[in-house]
Amino acid sequence: TSGIWTRMFMNQHTVMFSVSTNPAHPKHIGSFDPNCDVVEVVKDAYESSRMLRDQYYPMSPEVEIEQVNYKNPNEPVNIVYVPSHLYHMFYEFFKNAMRATVETHENSKYLPPIKVRVSLGHEDLTIKMSDRGGGVPLRKIERLFSYMYSTAPSPVIDNARNAPPAGFGLWPSHLTSVRQ
Repeated sequence: TSGIWTRMFMNQHTVMFSVSTNPAHPKHIGSFDPNCDVVEVVKDAYESSRMLRDQYYPMSPEVEIEQVNYKNPNEPVNIVYVPSHLYHMFYEFFKNAMRATVETHENSKYLPPIKVRVSLGHEDLTIKMSDRGGGVPLRKIERLFSYMYSTAPSPVIDNARNAPPAGFGLWPSHLTSVRQ
């Protein structure tokens, strides 16, 4: 668990004291984006998850994103954060939500959307994500953030087709989430 943070801080130190900047992200301060647009990162994670899901399922649920900025009501929600951490958390969340929604509604012509609400208060940021995928049984909640744990059945590898996407589970999200 501490390995993620150790590597991040080593990278941060190296980038901070090098003479060059990252041309892809010139405004970043090392790994940190001083003006990280949370909704844009969430949208990017959704699109990446959707492209992956579309390879294995005929359709994917849409996403509805609502943002509320109590500090600056007419402005997007921007925070100082590591965008790649936020992206990876939501990529895993979307993969899980899409799979569960598709499997729960497999006989339906309509998939209910995944809803995300990004709220920036005066002291904290809250991101709420909800889907209609049926939920996680109470007996499995305790293991939900364990390394490599998944509620999905183990994939069967077929030479004619790649196995459906399976990730690291939610444990990296648990490790990298912090309160602002």
